[in-house]
Amino acid sequence: MAFDFDFSNPSAFSLTDFTPNGDAEFHGSLFDLTANTYSGGINNSVGSVAYAHPVPLRDNTTGQVASFTTTFSFGIKITDGNNKGDGVAFFLGKYPPALPPNSQGGALGLCTDYCDVNKTAGDDRFVAVEFDTFNDRSDPNVTYDHMGIDVNSMVSVANLSLLSFSLNRTMSARVDYNGSAGVMNVEIQSYSSIRRTRSSMELRRPTTLAPRWTSAPCCQQRWPCIEFSAATGASIELHQLHSWSFSLLPPGSSSSTASSMDEDFEKGSGPKRFDYAQLSAATGDFCEEEKLGEGGFGAVYRGYLKEQDVQVAIKRVSRGSIQGRKEYTSEVKIISRLRHGNLVQLIGWCHEGRELLLVYELMPNGTLDTHLYNPTVLLTWPARFKIVLGLGSALLYLHQEWEQCVVHRDIKPSNIMLDASFVAKLGDFGLARLFDHGRGSHTTNFAGTMGYMDPECFLSGRAGPESDVYSFGVGRARLVEWVWGLYGSGAVLEAADERMGGDFDRSEMERVMVVGLACAHPDGNLRPSIRQAVSMLQCEVTLPKLSATMPTPKYS
Repeated sequence: MAFDFDFSNPSAFSLTDFTPNGDAEFHGSLFDLTANTYSGGINNSVGSVAYAHPVPLRDNTTGQVASFTTTFSFGIKITDGNNKGDGVAFFLGKYPPALPPNSQGGALGLCTDYCDVNKTAGDDRFVAVEFDTFNDRSDPNVTYDHMGIDVNSMVSVANLSLLSFSLNRTMSARVDYNGSAGVMNVEIQSYSSIRRTRSSMELRRPTTLAPRWTSAPCCQQRWPCIEFSAATGASIELHQLHSWSFSLLPPGSSSSTASSMDEDFEKGSGPKRFDYAQLSAATGDFCEEEKLGEGGFGAVYRGYLKEQDVQVAIKRVSRGSIQGRKEYTSEVKIISRLRHGNLVQLIGWCHEGRELLLVYELMPNGTLDTHLYNPTVLLTWPARFKIVLGLGSALLYLHQEWEQCVVHRDIKPSNIMLDASFVAKLGDFGLARLFDHGRGSHTTNFAGTMGYMDPECFLSGRAGPESDVYSFGVGRARLVEWVWGLYGSGAVLEAADERMGGDFDRSEMERVMVVGLACAHPDGNLRPSIRQAVSMLQCEVTLPKLSATMPTPKYS
């Protein structure tokens, strides 16, 4: 179970997925959790917004509690520095959701009459993470602002004092729960025009998320509800929810998806974790002057890491892109494990709040498409032939030489990078999939780029090594039929880029053209494997005899 809602993007969510209670309402691009007016809040207001579906937190067969991670962006706005309170909470409570009576003020919409002496019991139990802006009788009195973890009571079992009045802006928070170890970690980040701050706390308590409402087998109504609540008392402030993502891991998992990546990447000599502040500084706060390019799911910036004294390329995933988050996860899970001279090296990664960033080695000569389609730039034939062989070597490693078969699914010139020596390096593994060797093609979701994507995928929805071989053969979109016609008339060399003025090795050029046509054969079963294709390019085996005309595709 997982979701990712950005309330400023209407296509990213449906209001039917939420149950508001009390004074909570959706207003355009966010949820107001209390009765807010933009000149100030209203006192003694309380409201909650719940995910409208129960969460299967405990496995009914084994009794194990699942792990989860949730991130959310929320705002607290204090309209009068001497008159503020009370705060916001993320919590797990009973399903279906209901707002307790008399839960305004310091109760934060979690329980009746503060429940600081008599804890809640039965179905009214809850586990909450509070972001509190007012000192009530049960709160620590070091500062006004604090965050805490509450279990069935407003007396926190773990708390962290924050700077007074620091909970007074838009912030992002992340809660990770490890179901196996019973560990909850909470992190909050806030940004201002001056600086970014981050605070975190941890609670180790194995029984924290094992109240009775997770134990009844086959009873959905005993599964918990996940929700947000907020309240004001005699004092007022605004409380708003801007975005929310949640991922549930199977019972017995050691951590959330992000935490799992943290553990994997920090082992050995692989990619390392960077702080957002480091990467922001490296790119001049992601200024336009450092932007190298922009795609459907984010932009890429040039950056300089002072500590390592190295130039890098930093990909910043668009905040509102659900697909971008999926690609980020795929990228870090796959490319971080691969080692080959013709693959772009992933140096590091960062996921803080809603920011997802990938750090790569910088390719000084950009992408292949900038050279193929630029009338003022000419790649010599030796450079082109080396690029073809390099890409073939990368695909041979991915398809046959690594421990699993990696199908890239988006091979095209803009994903082929060129280093200072014009060595080709394949990048962008956001759409890649892993398969066990020998299992053949697999049904997948529709993915790829028109013109380079295997047309058979339109019919079957199946992608495999043969799909990558097709894209490798195409090289440049919408040329296959024309080149095949030249091949049939014995004039295939006329397809060479006329800007080279005939300055190329004719034998190498013919091999590249014929191998390209063989790889782009309309019938995937008749295409060579990437090993066979590379062997043809290197003169290790003879070229195939193709039909004089392009075979009629069965998908035509």
